[in-house]
Formats: sequence, structure tokens, C-alpha cells
Amino acid sequence: MIDNLADAPAGGDATPADVELTEAQARAVREFDLRCDTLADLDDDLEEALLELTGGE
Repeated sequence: MIDNLADAPAGGDATPADVELTEAQARAVREFDLRCDTLADLDDDLEEALLELTGGE
């Protein structure tokens, strides 16, 4: 496990699993993921509404 990104292997070999997150960082990641999911759901709802308003065109 890599404790610091500066210690990660060069060339993009480090993966998210290689870095240990603090609880605050992990919470921020979960909140960001939730916001992305919410935005994706809203986008789907808007697309459906537009299709209904335009008659599916």
C-alpha cells in the first residue's frame, strides 16, 4: 500500500487501490460519486421530458 502519491510508481502504474485514503477523503469520494449519479439521473429525466414535449423527435 502506498501512503503518499509522491511515492507512487512513475508512469501511471499506481491504481486507486495503491493509495490509502483518509476517512474525510473517502467520504468526499462517496459524496462526489453520489452527486454524479444524481446528475446522471437528472440528465435522463430531462431527456425523457424533452422527448415527450417534442413528440419523440
